[in-house]
Amino acid sequence: MMRSTRDIHDWRHLCLDLPTEYSYRTGRSIVPPHDSTEPIGTAKWLDEAELRMRSLREDAWTKGEFNRFVFLHDRKWRWPALKTVSASLGASRLLAQLFRDVWVDSEDIYRERRIVRMLVHLIHGFESHLLSPEDRDRFESMPEPLKIYRGAKPWNRHGMSWTVDLDRAVYFATHHYFDGAACILPPSELGFVMEKTVSKKKILFYTNGCDEDEVVLPRFERGKKSPEGILQVAAYAGAEAFS
Repeated sequence: MMRSTRDIHDWRHLCLDLPTEYSYRTGRSIVPPHDSTEPIGTAKWLDEAELRMRSLREDAWTKGEFNRFVFLHDRKWRWPALKTVSASLGASRLLAQLFRDVWVDSEDIYRERRIVRMLVHLIHGFESHLLSPEDRDRFESMPEPLKIYRGAKPWNRHGMSWTVDLDRAVYFATHHYFDGAACILPPSELGFVMEKTVSKKKILFYTNGCDEDEVVLPRFERGKKSPEGILQVAAYAGAEAFS
């Protein structure tokens, strides 16, 4: 198969993440942008696909289909797209729900922390719309106060994303995502697990949209090292984890 000299990600992200009934990750399917006689990845195919995507985004914007507009962007551009949409939606239930949808399908919150902070401030007062009915029932059944964990690396100790599941925190401390695939970190690059106890009233929202029992705080925070987490990381990776 022919490839252009552009980075491979330039053509891979053109397989759109569109909301559909066919489940892919958070209920979205990878949908080919268009039929073309050009070989996938060539310069002409890229140009055709980009024009197609631009046309679809313009159509969604004109029709006020803001959810579709945002998800017609590649993941790394969805927070800026949501910021654009927020100027039209303002502080509203719809913005809160779209914030949740983008959050659940995101992989790098910290990179867009300025936009995320702005949007959290904007949706203040609409936090109840951040939870699905299932998530609400699960969250209400949790104890008060709540013990939460965060698996982190040295570069992302502060975060909004935590979990009530220690095993998930250990997983994030010992794995890294590259190009959508989970990679086990070598001992020299292992992260660590932090913990803290918080009042449920100080939590922005809870979601199990990715089966991670995720607790989202309203600010980027850090916690103390978790003794349980240290032991589990060591059990997973060996004595070198203690270093």
